[in-house]
Amino acid sequence: IYLAPLAYFIFRKWGIPYIVYAYGKEFVINNICGSNPLMYRFMKIFLNNASAIISNCDFTSGLIKEWGIDSDNIVKISNGVDHEYFHPKEIGYNSQFSLLANKKNIILTVGRLIERKGHDTVIRALAQIRQTNPNIFYVIIGEGPQEKYLKMLANQLNVDDIILFAGRVSNKTLLKYYRSCTFFIMLSRVIGRNHDVEGMPLVYLQASACAKPTIGGRSGGVEERNRRFAQKCAILL
Repeated sequence: IYLAPLAYFIFRKWGIPYIVYAYGKEFVINNICGSNPLMYRFMKIFLNNASAIISNCDFTSGLIKEWGIDSDNIVKISNGVDHEYFHPKEIGYNSQFSLLANKKNIILTVGRLIERKGHDTVIRALAQIRQTNPNIFYVIIGEGPQEKYLKMLANQLNVDDIILFAGRVSNKTLLKYYRSCTFFIMLSRVIGRNHDVEGMPLVYLQASACAKPTIGGRSGGVEERNRRFAQKCAILL
């Protein structure tokens, strides 16, 4: 959406049509326009002149409709995942994964370390979970501005010994973590009046493709995705 003004300029000058792709939270009107009516007016022009606006889920389609866009101009194409790459398989634990070799119940979260991802909710829950499940271990993959806070929280709750902050990893390493975990969790939530919210994160699909149960937060496009798998391997909280 942020390149829509440039695309509109090219369209007006050379007649080249353009398509806008929508991920999710960037289509929340307040996130773009705030209280500026002029900005809102121009953005509507840019969007209304697009040949199509592609959304990744019904939630995102709903955000687009709030701009007054004709439903016929909105095309939903759900996110997909490469099943030839992401699929179940037993793995061997080399030196890089030796820490996980003796762990029986591995929880995994993959995502940028920001507030809406809900890492802190999982960390708070670990203090209670470990009382009945001492073999629990939590792996967090990703980087972000909340890393220092999350590590401090883990230390305060005395669960830092059962958490691995793995940071940024390669796709090959990410696949091994998916295959190693017992289940995947990301308790996404809506943050603030500007609605910092998830669209349709690929990580749930990647975990499911590796035959891992998933637990998600009841917000944004996450709810739609997990509803589709609810009877098989997904839970919404």
